[in-house]
Formats: sequence, C-alpha cells, structure tokens
Amino acid sequence: MQELLSWTIVISVSLGLIAMGFTVLQVKRLSVRDEIIIAGACFTLSAIIVIGRIVYWGITSSRDINFRRWISTVAVAIILLGWAVLLIYLRRVKNERLPKTTTEPKETQLKIIDKPNPNFVYIRKQWQVKNLILDGNTFRITEKKSAKYIGIIYCFDNVPKESERVTGINNVRARLTYFPHPQGDFVITQSNNGCWAEHHLPTIDFPVNKERLLILAVALRDGKSKRNKVLKIFEHSETLHKVVENEASFGLPTNLRVEVTLIPEEFTELSRSFTFNIGASEVGFQFSWAN
Repeated sequence: MQELLSWTIVISVSLGLIAMGFTVLQVKRLSVRDEIIIAGACFTLSAIIVIGRIVYWGITSSRDINFRRWISTVAVAIILLGWAVLLIYLRRVKNERLPKTTTEPKETQLKIIDKPNPNFVYIRKQWQVKNLILDGNTFRITEKKSAKYIGIIYCFDNVPKESERVTGINNVRARLTYFPHPQGDFVITQSNNGCWAEHHLPTIDFPVNKERLLILAVALRDGKSKRNKVLKIFEHSETLHKVVENEASFGLPTNLRVEVTLIPEEFTELSRSFTFNIGASEVGFQFSWAN
C-alpha cells in the first residue's frame, strides 16, 4: 500500500510538470526563448523524477533480480523516448515562432544583386471580413461562426505592368498607422509589424501575382449576443517574437483612417503606402479606399 502511494505521488508530480510545461508555452508575457527554456526544464525534471523512482524500485524491490532489470530497462527506455518526443516538439515550436536567420557566409551576403522592381497594389473590392482563430503566431481564417475574432482584411498583390518588367520581392513587412476619421492628423497608435492572415512571421514574400492578406484590425465578438465588443490591433512583437495586442483599443462605434506602408526589409526605398478608412459598430463594418 505504501509503495503504491509513493508511485501515485511520483506519477502525479511528473504529469503536473508536463502540464506546467505546456501551460508555459501559452503565456503571452514571456519571450519565445524563455518559454522554450522553462518548458524544457519542466519536461526534463519530470523524466528525471520518474527514472529516479524506477531505479530506486529496481534496487530495493524484493522481486527476482532479472525481472527487476528487465522491467527497469524497458520503463526507462519508454520514459527517455517520451522525453525525446517532447524535446522534438519544443524544437518545432521554436522554429515556428522565431524568425528564421540566414546561415550564409558574409561573402555571400555581401555579393551585389540586381535591384528588384515590385509593383505593390491594393486589390479593390477585395476587402474582407473573416472569422479568425489565433493559432500560435498565426491568424487563420475559419468558417466557424463561434470564432472569437473577426478580422478586417485587405488584399495586396504584386502585379505585372505592360510598360516595364516587374519582379518578386522577399521579406516585406507592413507598418500600420492609425488616425481618427474623418478629421484628425494626430497618430493614435502605430504597428511596425502588422499581421498577415495564414502567415506566422512579420515579413512575407511577394512573388508576382500572389495575393497577400493583411489584417488591419480585429473585432472581439461577444459569444452570447454575437455582437462586436471592441476593436483591437494585433502586431508581431520585435522583442517577444510573437503576436501580441497593441496597447490601443477602440470602443464601438468607431471610425479610423489607416495608413498602410509595405516596406521591403532590404530595399526600403521601394516602400509604398496606401490609405484606407474603416468604420466598425456592434453589428457591422464599413470600408473605403482613401487613395
């Protein structure tokens, strides 16, 4: 009975540590690196506790020694396999949430390359209101009407011209600046790294004829009344490497003028700006293109 109780305590503590590790991965106030370190420590400590108890049982049990060796070996192997699977999962989470860094040698990075020639355009009549779910660092479009978020989404593209050659361009981020509408030139808030729908990084590639969906604002919906409660801005944090809420939020109804600037990281001189007017109330939205 006492031995059974000790196993129950060990297993409970081990499972509690694993649950703590997964919970840490959802904490919004920690950086991705801190989340990975803490979760990894929880998973490792959980494995050590269980393996320690198995070894103790193998030494102190009165059962046949060959039986103890066989059971201990198999049990430790299973625990180590589970621990390895959890670490592989952490590595995948880290790769998904942290921006990729180049490993090319400096000589390759410094080589002279042809300057791209993109032609950013806003696709008129392509604004959308879509139900969204936040999956890690990615806003995904969903057909579920029970979704917590409603995204105000505008479509951009890199389209060919008849008069000149247009090329694709990589690593484009969106800076969004918010003003009161219809009058007012003071900046309410600014997001230097806007969120792209179905994309987990702050920058996105723009090949020719490939539409990209930018989320200008997100309305939070009341689950009971199905009405919009408040309008919020989400952005990629440069320090936390994750999607966070901007400090500004807007009660409804509200009207805003939004200046969107598409900025190629390597060729900032090729940036292009667009201005939109958006209105939001508890029951719907209004849009117009200002330039």
